[in-house]
Amino acid sequence: MSINTQELATALNIVDGWLMSAECTIRITECRKCVTGARSALAKAIKGLQLRLPKSEAGGPLYSEGICDDGAAILRNGMPVPVTEIIDLLNRCAHPPANIEGDSHA
Repeated sequence: MSINTQELATALNIVDGWLMSAECTIRITECRKCVTGARSALAKAIKGLQLRLPKSEAGGPLYSEGICDDGAAILRNGMPVPVTEIIDLLNRCAHPPANIEGDSHA
């Protein structure tokens, strides 16, 4: 198999030109705004949940936020919580159990 280095160089120049273009910069900026917005929404959700969740034995919040790789992480007592558990917790908070007979808080 032979590689035409001239065609490869031309293709790389085209890709490099697109990456440096205004259109690419705009798309990257839009993606960053989406990620920032998602992080902000996640932080607000965590803070809202902290008001409704039990406190840790140390007296601090049982749940907190952290950074994991290049994204946000939800922590329980400082340890990352699997996404499946987070979804289960959010669903339970969004749909509280039905009113139990004699319960005046529902």
